Amino acid sequence: MTPCQLCQGACCESIVFDESQLSEDHKTWLSLHGNKKFGMIEIETKCKKLDKCGKCSIYENRPEMCRVFSVGGNACLNTIKRRRKNWKEILKLIEQNK
Repeated sequence: MTPCQLCQGACCESIVFDESQLSEDHKTWLSLHGNKKFGMIEIETKCKKLDKCGKCSIYENRPEMCRVFSVGGNACLNTIKRRRKNWKEILKLIEQNK
């Protein structure tokens, strides 16, 4: 099993904004629609192209934003820790596959 199969698309379930990169107006609007945590605002918005198993159904043609979100990168690891109860198991698998 690959790390992504075990994770089942945590990176595709929400959008996260770094508050330090936002204007005050954007922070206010986003915080009214999302959850503030650790200097970030997270908005729940599952990708419509994620299948029942958490697999991307358009993987070969996914947008650039998805392609730059690398497995094992900081954004990936932080998302897994935030969204998955079995995060330690997933991180261990990522480390083994490096």
